[in-house]
Amino acid sequence: WHFVAGVDDRAARTIRVFHWAREPWPVPGSSGRGEAPGPPDAIAGAQADRGLVVGAAWIDRAGRDQGGAGHFNGRIEDPTVYGGALSEEEILAAMSDRGSAGEPLLALDFGAWRPSTLARDGSPRRHHGTVVNNPARAVRGHRWDGSVHDAARQPSHYAAIHFHDDDVADAGWDTDFAITVPIGTRSGVYAARLSAGAEPEAQDIIPFVVAPPKGLPQSPIAVILPTLSYLAYGNEHFHDVAFVDWSKASDRPLELSRQDRYIAAHGELGPSLYDLHSDGTISTYVSRLRPIVNFRPGIRAYWNGAARHFAADLCLLEWLERDRFDHDVLTDEDLHHEELELISGYRVVILGSHPEYVTAAMRQALVRYLEAGGRLLYLGGNGLYWVSTLDPDRPSILEVRKGDLTFATPGLGVPPGETYHSTTGEKGGSWKERGLPAEAVLGVGYAAQGFATGRPFRRRPASHDPAFAWIFEGVDGELIGDFGVALGGGAAGDEFDRADVAQGSPAHTRVLASSSGHDRFTLQFGLAYDFDATLADHTRADIAYLEYPNGGAVFAAGSMSWLPSLPHDGYRNDVATITRNVLAHFLGAAR
Repeated sequence: WHFVAGVDDRAARTIRVFHWAREPWPVPGSSGRGEAPGPPDAIAGAQADRGLVVGAAWIDRAGRDQGGAGHFNGRIEDPTVYGGALSEEEILAAMSDRGSAGEPLLALDFGAWRPSTLARDGSPRRHHGTVVNNPARAVRGHRWDGSVHDAARQPSHYAAIHFHDDDVADAGWDTDFAITVPIGTRSGVYAARLSAGAEPEAQDIIPFVVAPPKGLPQSPIAVILPTLSYLAYGNEHFHDVAFVDWSKASDRPLELSRQDRYIAAHGELGPSLYDLHSDGTISTYVSRLRPIVNFRPGIRAYWNGAARHFAADLCLLEWLERDRFDHDVLTDEDLHHEELELISGYRVVILGSHPEYVTAAMRQALVRYLEAGGRLLYLGGNGLYWVSTLDPDRPSILEVRKGDLTFATPGLGVPPGETYHSTTGEKGGSWKERGLPAEAVLGVGYAAQGFATGRPFRRRPASHDPAFAWIFEGVDGELIGDFGVALGGGAAGDEFDRADVAQGSPAHTRVLASSSGHDRFTLQFGLAYDFDATLADHTRADIAYLEYPNGGAVFAAGSMSWLPSLPHDGYRNDVATITRNVLAHFLGAAR
């Protein structure tokens, strides 16, 4: 930390600048002072008319107002303006928090205030500021000493803002056209098709979800698209982060899509939660009010060589259409805002391929639904994992603060002392750290990830129990998903889950099938990103069944490769058969 003061001494017509490094043993040159002739009054007045900007600068070029530019990367705390030219002694007093410099004209407190765009002025004049583009708040300031890790308990320790030149809260685009959805439109995923020419680069498809009228389900099945996960991975370019060597993640070359290449070349789109800011710090906020060009159908993901995220979930929707299962399409943002009321009227709820990011409201709604007798198909992997919050003032902003518990992935986690969210004040990290693991809800939880090849599932003894014969009706042999669409080799791959009582799975969770023999590129979650070893028994995906009171139940496929495997052989395969059997049974089961 450095303390900097500038003095515009009109009487002496000079500008003085003071700089002290706040270090126990400052190195030579880390502190000092300078003096220069003061600017003409006309220039100073013109700057003042524009208002005060912190973390950026007003820049004119050729007489045109360019607005804020010259963006700063780093932390700023306690910007203060006094009404007179302070002496060096008064500045030193202000630096030491003795406050003998008199009453300030402006004293901005950059703590995590409500609303989240407020920069509070602590002076009597209350000239509050507006925070633009969502820089990081609830971050350690110069007073932080490690004694407190929650900004709400000691706000003075967290009175800084971390600015980044690539923060994006709202791209601020003008509206070019609007679509009015006709009353009575069937719930589902639709798209606006844009064209500026015949070549692929001049085409775009912008998806959107049409939900049923609020409180009026149109079908017995609700598919909840994991839009918070889409947002977390929005515009990601994880393929070029410094802390992952992808040559150790897979033996196949990464195949970047047209969208991947565009994202890598256009940092102004803003980072995902998997990217670093330009100053090397991890991104903890993402916004949907910007172009998110990898939220598109038909993208072949470099992670698994096939469909992932939205494109994988479209495999589910296509299968439901082909098999004529009437369904409504909802989003997990809907679930966050409407909670149990959104899903209580459905006989079956289906989660998508990667519902990794969930809020407390979303998690609690699913638990209450199951306890009331609801039936849930969890057809993915790594679900209900990270504590996620939506800004109450701006629900377009998602916040996630991951702690690097093992210090194995430098740059991936927030610094110690910064795991509490600025938007809600709640403890971040994983739900498992909060004592609420996915295993306790779904029966399975995140176990491992592998982006080279997949493996088939092999039936376990429990699958031959007559009580579960309905699940495997029409399935021949002991192997399930012995083919590959995503990754190749089998339906157990990408990110996948296992049942583990020690990790929170209820003791009555029945494991029906498991994978084995995953290759050397598979990483057990929690180890370093070196992808060079596996722990055979724990590195597996489990298909599991978990019963709840009042007839509630969860069928967990336990693998992100499950849904991308549905289309194999024209949707005529054992993955599709099992999914069909479970869904039909759940629809017919009495609640």
